[in-house]
Amino acid sequence: MGAIRRPTRPDPARFLLLAASLLLFIVACALPAVVFRTFSGGVPDGDDKSSAGIVLLLIGGLGIFAGQFAWLANFPLAVSWFTLLFRAYRLSFVFALLAALIALDTLALYSNSIPADEAGTREQFLIHLQAGFFLWLAAMLLVAAGSVVLRIRQKRANSVVPPVDTPSAPTTIK
Repeated sequence: MGAIRRPTRPDPARFLLLAASLLLFIVACALPAVVFRTFSGGVPDGDDKSSAGIVLLLIGGLGIFAGQFAWLANFPLAVSWFTLLFRAYRLSFVFALLAALIALDTLALYSNSIPADEAGTREQFLIHLQAGFFLWLAAMLLVAAGSVVLRIRQKRANSVVPPVDTPSAPTTIK
């Protein structure tokens, strides 16, 4: 007798993981994510300004022109969600981890400025991060960690089961 493989069962855990990550992402968009201080000629210009996650999601792509690439982390995050749906847990882990690493480019704003206006006379520096940023990062790290757990579970479920002795047909005694 050959080895028997366990049948693949539906796994609601991946949908729960996806829903939790999406929920973190949506809440991150609703909350303040960063606080910037604007400088004009090296002198603080006005009050510190907080930016909500949704604002950063909508206009963050413009940061590319200022050498800020953290917004691009949203693309590998979306790919990690997509690969998670198709049980490609290794790819999901890789893309989620890549997204988290790209998102850390936000930290460069502590020392590198971004333009605050079109004329280039004012610049903004990151003063501190807020809950929206941390939830955005958590959405990525949750998918990365969850993909590892689901991959381990998948590997165990697909492991070869040793052959089971099947009882032979009953014999009749005459």
